[in-house]
Amino acid sequence: HVFANPADRFNAHVFNVPESIARFLLEDHPLDRDGTTAEGPRVFHLVCVGFGRAGEAVVVRAANVCHPANGRRLRVTVIDLQAARKEKVFYGRYPGFAAVCDVEFVQGDAADEGILRRIREIAGSPDTVATLVVTMNDDSRNLLYALQIRESVGPDRLPICVRMVDVTGLTSL
Repeated sequence: HVFANPADRFNAHVFNVPESIARFLLEDHPLDRDGTTAEGPRVFHLVCVGFGRAGEAVVVRAANVCHPANGRRLRVTVIDLQAARKEKVFYGRYPGFAAVCDVEFVQGDAADEGILRRIREIAGSPDTVATLVVTMNDDSRNLLYALQIRESVGPDRLPICVRMVDVTGLTSL
């Protein structure tokens, strides 16, 4: 009965938590943090581990805000245990997404050596400015993956942003 009486003062503000997280994350940690010129060779590459609602929101937001001066397309690598299924669902929601970004979906565990090797290649490419986000629904696993990736890639080669819902993830780790 909230809307039954027009004299009732009801003011609701609706927001989407994953989209808000993505917006704040990319404002605080822009993918094009090192900048580039119109002639610059740099490519910006987002690696997203975990492709639930938060991961999807980060990828979509990144495509909306990362437009380098050199006109190069944003590269996105999604790593998820169910990447094939999630890729189909994603393109069902965003059928034109591949027209604005170069996207690769990789099915597997981020701790697998083959995937760690791929992340090292991305981070080590001289003309690539890479950022990694870990957005799974398990805080402890997110931190564990981030630490494994950091150890594998090196401490200063790749900024890593970790989704934390609760401080208990740090405690349990």
